[in-house]
Amino acid sequence: MRRSERSPRHCLRYIDLDAMHVIQVRGRARRELGTWPSADALLEQLVAALTAAADAEPEPERKGRLKAAAELLGGMARDIAVQAIGARLG
Repeated sequence: MRRSERSPRHCLRYIDLDAMHVIQVRGRARRELGTWPSADALLEQLVAALTAAADAEPEPERKGRLKAAAELLGGMARDIAVQAIGARLG
């Protein structure tokens, strides 16, 4: 039997197989279902958090550094960051 034809049970961990109480969904199952976070989505969240922190920061030097980090990750370094995050996600 090919992998794609196997039951999804191998992607889940159960307390009781008869009652099918799912206690954990593994990463592979989440990827197959499309619920695993993407590198792009995680990077967008990081850039948004840095931007929000910069907007809320009263100290000018720190505000500038946070804004620069957000601009770098959202711009020139975006592809590198997406590759690094994607490699970690698997």
